[in-house]
Parts: sequence; C-alpha cells; structure tokens
Amino acid sequence: MKESFATGSVTADDNVMTGGLVGYNLAGTISNSYATGAVLAGSASFAGGLIGSNIVNGTDSPKILSSYSTGAVSGG
Repeated sequence: MKESFATGSVTADDNVMTGGLVGYNLAGTISNSYATGAVLAGSASFAGGLIGSNIVNGTDSPKILSSYSTGAVSGG
C-alpha cells in the first residue's frame, strides 16, 4: 500500500487489531501514507495510530516507510 491516507476516527470493541489506516499488516509494505483521526480500541485490543498490528510472517517482515499518524490513541 502506498500513498494512502485516512482522516476519520476509528472505534472498535475488545479483541481486535485497530489502526487509523490498517488494522493488521502481515508482511506488507506501507509507504508514504498517513492517518489523522483518533483511534479508540477496547481494553483487550491491539491499537495504533497508523497500524493496529504489524506482524512478521515467516521470513517476510512488514515494512513501514515514510508514514505517520497524528491522532490520539487509547485502549489496547
């Protein structure tokens, strides 16, 4: 995914991976992207301003390049 953005807020229940742009990144590359909305996740969740969970799958590592988030993050 490249040159992507999200500006809305995200709210989620418990036990989910919640991000302002992507909830779950499995060995993908995200570049030149951003999220500006707030992220509110349940207490048993993974939460991040840009990505909720960035997970290594085998030998491929997920990459985040030249990307950012500016919204508040709570929960998780």
